[in-house]
Amino acid sequence: MSLYRRLSAAQNGQAFLTLARRFRLSEEQAAEAVRHLVGLIVPDLRRQLADPQLLIAFVSDLAANAYERYYYDPLPPGQSEIREKGRAVLRLLGRDAGYPLGTWRQVSEGCGAETAVLMQMLPHVALLCLGALKVASEGEVRSVAGMHGGARGGRPEADAFAMLADLLHEADLPRRRREVAGLMSEVLTGRGPQRG
Repeated sequence: MSLYRRLSAAQNGQAFLTLARRFRLSEEQAAEAVRHLVGLIVPDLRRQLADPQLLIAFVSDLAANAYERYYYDPLPPGQSEIREKGRAVLRLLGRDAGYPLGTWRQVSEGCGAETAVLMQMLPHVALLCLGALKVASEGEVRSVAGMHGGARGGRPEADAFAMLADLLHEADLPRRRREVAGLMSEVLTGRGPQRG
């Protein structure tokens, strides 16, 4: 299942409707806007997974933040909180300055929503993407962490990403980093996770 399809299933299938109401779009427009915004975000996620140091920071961030909340529940009404958390995600992905204006024009033409609306939607969609990625990869992450000794010390099952972040800080982990990057990359492409 692709990342976009995972987002379409978020919040019991209501995520696009929630975004449509929030940004005064039709549900079809919101769905198409999300499709295009996910297209912007996925290459940035791939870059995080490809670089060992960025991967460590990324997994540590997943461990520290309850992004799954945004996947399961409708986004809370506090727009400022969403904006700040979403902007923090974009900074993590190396998009502090956003995207070039030409890119926004292309996205706007592709989905029929105004550029200003799309810019406001982006932090929301970024949060949903990390929520979907965290939910979809949690079982595999727990398995990888457990295989390599991350479950030692009686740490609770819910700490799968924290265990993995600890493991990835160890010096002898190039294979584990490739493994983790591979399984998360498979979530992005919609194929099943593979282990090396």
